[in-house]
Amino acid sequence: MGSVDETAAQMQKMGGTAVATHIDHAQESQNAALAKLISQTHGRLDICVNNAFYIPKPDMMFFNTPIWNQPMRFLNEQTAVGGLNHAANTLTFLPCLRRGKGVVINISSWGSQQNIGVFPASYLCNKAAFDRTSAALSEKLRSHGVYVMTLWPGSVKSERAVVGAKRSGARLTDLESTRFTGRAVVELGALQPELLRVYSAKHRTVSAADIQAWDVDGYLHQGGLHSFSTGGRSPA
Repeated sequence: MGSVDETAAQMQKMGGTAVATHIDHAQESQNAALAKLISQTHGRLDICVNNAFYIPKPDMMFFNTPIWNQPMRFLNEQTAVGGLNHAANTLTFLPCLRRGKGVVINISSWGSQQNIGVFPASYLCNKAAFDRTSAALSEKLRSHGVYVMTLWPGSVKSERAVVGAKRSGARLTDLESTRFTGRAVVELGALQPELLRVYSAKHRTVSAADIQAWDVDGYLHQGGLHSFSTGGRSPA
């Protein structure tokens, strides 16, 4: 399904600068070590994107087994990495964020708001916790120059999504490239502080398609945040 090293290599080929760092977000000491490294190396952090997610093993049991047959550890494991770790990361990086532009983008899902049959309860619960803690941090940190927002992708054409669709025979529509969300992050990161305050207060949750409609291949994605609630789009 790809790796951090492969992603860093792709960024280098595209003309960027990337340093791959392997950490376990469930381990507070490793998050603190990364924050210390960034502080010592750069002194500041302009944009922090929290996208860590964990699928309990075996993944076939995660997707296809009734909740009463799933181990209780699934809920704990998903909440630890994917539900609450973003709050811990943001607070750990807070000194660096305050010295930089202070933009925090939490990648979540419409699955936080709806009972979607294809996703297990542990996924829906961890996304709901993700969005709620993100909103709380946004309120507490905005006056300190740190702007926290939640970003919902649509259906992303990831390796896992393609494999899963083939297994189930599902038809995927209006797929977003894996770079599309990144384009939306760039747009949000380029906003001036005045607009960042507005977005983090009135638009704490935004859709990638509302921020950057055009994908890397020139495709214009249909709908935005409103279309999730009307059934026009599918969540990541």
